[in-house]
Amino acid sequence: MLAAAFFLVLTACGGSAVKVGKPVFQPERGTEAHATVSDDQFARAVKDLLAADPGTADRQTRLTRVCEKQMSRARARFPESSDRGLSALSGAVALVHHGELDEKMIGSDGVYALDSAARELSRRGDESRARAVYEILARVAPESQRPELRTHISAIESWERDTGQPLGAGPLMRASAASAFAARRAVTEPSREAQEDAVARTAVWVKLSVDVRDAYRARKGTPDRDELREAVRGLAIGGTTLALVHLRDGDAVNALIAVDRAHARELLPKEFGGALERSANEPTPTHFLELTRSLRNLVREEDPNAEEREEREAIPDLELLRAATLGTAFEAYRLDSTEPEAALAVAVTLLELGMAEAAPLVLVDSIRAHEDPRLLSAALAVTLRAMSEEIAADDLSAARRAFNAAQIVLASTDKPELAGKLSPTPSRVFALMGDVELREGNVAAAKSMLLRASAHEKSGLVLLQLARIDRWEQHADAATQKAKAALSTDDAQKDAALRGETWLFLSDLARDAGEVEKARSHLATAVSELTRARGAVEPDERARIERTLARVLDRFGAEKNAGRALERALDAAPRDRRQAAATIGQLVSRAFLRQDLKGAREGLGRGLALDIEPDGLVYEAVWVRLLERQQKVTPVDQAAERILSIAAKTDRRWVGKIASFGLGTLSADDLRAAARTPAQQTEALFYAAVSQRSQGDARANDTLKQVIAGGGLDLVEVSLARDMLAGPRAALGGPVPDGVP
Repeated sequence: MLAAAFFLVLTACGGSAVKVGKPVFQPERGTEAHATVSDDQFARAVKDLLAADPGTADRQTRLTRVCEKQMSRARARFPESSDRGLSALSGAVALVHHGELDEKMIGSDGVYALDSAARELSRRGDESRARAVYEILARVAPESQRPELRTHISAIESWERDTGQPLGAGPLMRASAASAFAARRAVTEPSREAQEDAVARTAVWVKLSVDVRDAYRARKGTPDRDELREAVRGLAIGGTTLALVHLRDGDAVNALIAVDRAHARELLPKEFGGALERSANEPTPTHFLELTRSLRNLVREEDPNAEEREEREAIPDLELLRAATLGTAFEAYRLDSTEPEAALAVAVTLLELGMAEAAPLVLVDSIRAHEDPRLLSAALAVTLRAMSEEIAADDLSAARRAFNAAQIVLASTDKPELAGKLSPTPSRVFALMGDVELREGNVAAAKSMLLRASAHEKSGLVLLQLARIDRWEQHADAATQKAKAALSTDDAQKDAALRGETWLFLSDLARDAGEVEKARSHLATAVSELTRARGAVEPDERARIERTLARVLDRFGAEKNAGRALERALDAAPRDRRQAAATIGQLVSRAFLRQDLKGAREGLGRGLALDIEPDGLVYEAVWVRLLERQQKVTPVDQAAERILSIAAKTDRRWVGKIASFGLGTLSADDLRAAARTPAQQTEALFYAAVSQRSQGDARANDTLKQVIAGGGLDLVEVSLARDMLAGPRAALGGPVPDGVP
């Protein structure tokens, strides 16, 4: 069995039974220990795992189910983002104490995830973590793959021996390097072997350092400068490193045993040593919180002054220190999940370890126990961050799960006495969820969220979104009222781009009603306000303003002025990839609307030159290819071909199917059949309409009308469909107000 072969009984580090503290609060379990963990149950299952006592069958069972699920999540994320894949894998192993991992935890997807992680870590030159992942793989991969994996491990061992240590290094330098490598390996590899190796190598470094100190005191000679420096470092952090290897598991007892076996207790920082001893002797939530704080205090602010470099070198390995801080915070949380400091520490860590949707839920017990606006504000901030990170990764389902996990948090904010005391406000959470639902085309759900946001706090952005929904529902008067109300809100008063968007929206409403002069007046107001605001904001805001100004000028029919505004948008924030990507998207979609193949190709090329990731340019590449087909141009643009080919092969999300359509390997009908959400269905309809138009199909305009009637209100494709149907009416004509650059 893997468990027997993989993990040895702890001998070198003490092997004594851990004194486990008894929780002062027993939270209610929300999942069955043996049940397979679904996406919807994941947050609750993580919380239940964190409450399980070490060494129990309940913890082992829950750990197996949660890790198996997290490995599957890591496997799904690697093709989309190596950073997200590594984060999810780190989350899985961080939950496992040394000696707990068994083959069942890896699951059917774990081998792929581990292999992807090992290759990525090797590519990045992170040899210690790569070694750790290869060691796990060598024990769980199919038998046919194990010889190759052992070859990788041997190569890393050779690198560590021959390259990872300075040429001509003395015994202390070699011992220091060996300790650092083994300690970093022990962070990622939860095996007894890795733990024992880290402790043994660090103990050697400590002993050699003490010997040098004693010899120096006895005036028996002085080692060379490099050796002396490593001795000083060994005395400063060697004993602490011994403890950290065990504190990674929240194990204060064996941490203290390891320190004492190396006769290194005198080497521990006073605050940390006292907290460690108290936690080992009396494992209470208070003592483990004290220990967590002392670990945080070991990290000093780095000062760039060269004379303080030695002080900065006296900090233990940061990865090991973070892992130990997490381990002690986990233990403090297990002992008392109502303790706000422990709960917040765990929540923030879950955000970093690819388990964002679990973060709001671990705060629930502390919120119920403490009616504190500061705690609720922190919980709302955690929820917003959890949702925002998943949205940024285009995982809207995970963002929705994070929102669902925060329901008790949100319910706790609905009290009159909390009015004005919360920052951020619950309105921001509801508004963000409304944005998620709009992006997926769930208009009814989006409207419900946005109305809840507006009931708590008036926001120009929320009111504008509600106005767009009113327009979609063909309630023009209500849309006009909400848009006008948006202009008077505090956020709109401070956000020129938002005001410009609102005036543009009001202009479109007036145009649709046949009120051309009113529509022009609204555009003129937008131009005036946007032009005034251009020089008084930060670069990212200036980029937004210029993009909005370009859209307004296009409504006037002032194409050259609009083009110059987009150039200024790129100049404003060329190193801000988010702003650059939005500007390139507007450049290429604008060229697509005007059938400007040359402009579309140039825009795509500029996006690549700005280092926008290719997977962020898939839609732009599709628009280039569609223009090439419509105009029967050959050869095709090689940049577009490359972007689409990579996405079609590697991205299993919707964007991968869009890429296949762009390549011509997926028909418009097949794209529609693959669509799952209303927004995807709207996009597929748009591309079906474009295909119909290119073939002279008379049904194209009817399909475009279906696009507008669909659920994707915020989609670029819906805006394009409106302008394609409007034709020459889309531009109102001049004159353009004076003073436009």
